[in-house]
Amino acid sequence: MDLYTHCGIRYLQVGVDWFERVGGPLVKDGNPPTGWGNPSQPGRVTVADDVATFTDDAGHEESFTKLAKPPSSATNCA
Repeated sequence: MDLYTHCGIRYLQVGVDWFERVGGPLVKDGNPPTGWGNPSQPGRVTVADDVATFTDDAGHEESFTKLAKPPSSATNCA
């Protein structure tokens, strides 16, 4: 799957479920940190209970917790 990273790493959508990054957004100057693709990063996601884990071939591993509802459009980056 491709993780949207354009404005940093904050949300992950898996099917109809939305998840938010554990520890808050991972952002550097409004973009993903060095070493991440922009606007997205290819990788794999595993879901166990209410936690989704994103991993990729670059060695990134990020955990996300399931949200009760999708994030509001006001929190999404343009």
